[in-house]
Amino acid sequence: MSEEDLLDEPGMQGLRRDLLERALPHYKAFLAESQGNSKLADKVAATWFRIGRIRESSGDVQGAVEAFEEARLLQEKLIKEPSTSQRKEELESQREGALGDTLNAFGKLRSKQNNTLDAMKLFEESYAYREKRAKQSPRNLDLQRAECNTLMNLGLSYVANEDTGNGLERIARAQRRREELLSEFPKSDKLLQEIAEGWYTLGKVTMARGDIEQTNSYLSKSTDAFEELYQLNKTSLRIQSEYGVALRLLGVTYCEQGEPDRALEFLKRAVPLTQRLADANPEVLAYRIEAGQLAIDLASSHAATEDWNESERWWQKGIEVQRALLLDQPKDPRIRRDLADCLSGIASVYEARGSLALAAARTQEAIQLLEELISEDPQSESIQEALDQNRENLKRLRTN
Repeated sequence: MSEEDLLDEPGMQGLRRDLLERALPHYKAFLAESQGNSKLADKVAATWFRIGRIRESSGDVQGAVEAFEEARLLQEKLIKEPSTSQRKEELESQREGALGDTLNAFGKLRSKQNNTLDAMKLFEESYAYREKRAKQSPRNLDLQRAECNTLMNLGLSYVANEDTGNGLERIARAQRRREELLSEFPKSDKLLQEIAEGWYTLGKVTMARGDIEQTNSYLSKSTDAFEELYQLNKTSLRIQSEYGVALRLLGVTYCEQGEPDRALEFLKRAVPLTQRLADANPEVLAYRIEAGQLAIDLASSHAATEDWNESERWWQKGIEVQRALLLDQPKDPRIRRDLADCLSGIASVYEARGSLALAAARTQEAIQLLEELISEDPQSESIQEALDQNRENLKRLRTN
């Protein structure tokens, strides 16, 4: 497995850190040995880039920022230097490609830091270099994919900066180009995966805008592409994870459209993928959180069909998952909020069955969690709304 694959494949965090951090002393030794040697400047810049990736992977964000900045400054200097090499054009293209890679990685790091304006500028610069190289080599699939990926990142940075229109335009443009490439390179699994992820991204953005019909269309395309990928490679944790999430979100859109039976078709398809990942990789918190979210969505959809037995089963599953997560992350507000939602949800099932004492007990537990959360985040309207609703529910249950 390549360094790039190790950095991207989920569920391999421990091995990834160990392998990459073992390389770090060698990279640092090379930097010390090559200091002042202009003939090694390109390799020095590439080394700083790799150090940035390693530090980012190990959670050393500031160290990654410093390494990427070193790489960028040196690469920008190299691009400006006149070259006397017989391979002048090739060397210039390689240097521009290296700088484009650094700027793209730096932009992704800034996005993770929620420094969205800086990220957008970095992606803009990266895209200029990657677009140029892609035009120079139209049959080089890796360069075409790199251009599309940065254009997608740039679109997401526009969305993060509340310019959704321009963001969607760039994301959709990247997606159209990927589909064109797939007709030229139909056997590229990586390209197919990026197409599946692109449809998923478009679905997430349009979902946030409240455009459920368009979201449904994009997520349907995403799940179709992920299904094809999954049949080609059933061992990839990343494909399984993204496929399961896409299925769940598609189910959510159908439920919001008032089609809970249709929603359950997709939610049930997500269960074996999501549960298998959570069970086999308990150290990956994201897999367990996703399993808990799937349980919530299944419980809600079954409640919409008034299948109280299945709704109770999935609410109870959700409660179990959230309580297990709290053992590892006792202060995580998202987990506590999800647990409150599960308790409130199962209370509604008990009330529908006439078990008012049980309903009141679960509602009281939900209120206690929500009161803790609102004390920590008093400006949260959604928490306050949930708290008010549960208090009203408890009052009604005790009155009856």
